[in-house]
Amino acid sequence: GVLQASRTSGPSRSSKKFAAIMLDFDNFKKINDTYGHVAGDRAIVLAADLLRKSIRKGDFVSRYGGDEFLIVLEQCSDSTPTRVIRRIRENAQKFNHDNMLPYAIDFSVGYKVYSSLRGLSSQQIFSGIDELMYQNKHSKTKTTV
Repeated sequence: GVLQASRTSGPSRSSKKFAAIMLDFDNFKKINDTYGHVAGDRAIVLAADLLRKSIRKGDFVSRYGGDEFLIVLEQCSDSTPTRVIRRIRENAQKFNHDNMLPYAIDFSVGYKVYSSLRGLSSQQIFSGIDELMYQNKHSKTKTTV
């Protein structure tokens, strides 16, 4: 059928999409101030490890600034980022439950899906994602009682 034909013909160059996800480690400054820099450094390592375990092998995660991370998802669909973010949240919840640390690992998140890298500067790629991330962070602080 049609599905089989499209599967065997393979993706065309133009249909390859990628996504950039920016994550801000919630309450990192508070962790540092309350429990010290050694605990803060450990929290960053634990957060990075959690992110690495939440993505596919070919995808990329990097620390981006003090308490921010960047994930690049290669060859993804429009729904891939939301699936990855859900997996990150589930893994964080499980980690926090299992480890009983005096703080929780959680993230504010923003992402964009791009159809092509051609002609895009890194500034164009990141502009707007951090804004979405901060909107997510702000919506959390407003709802916290």
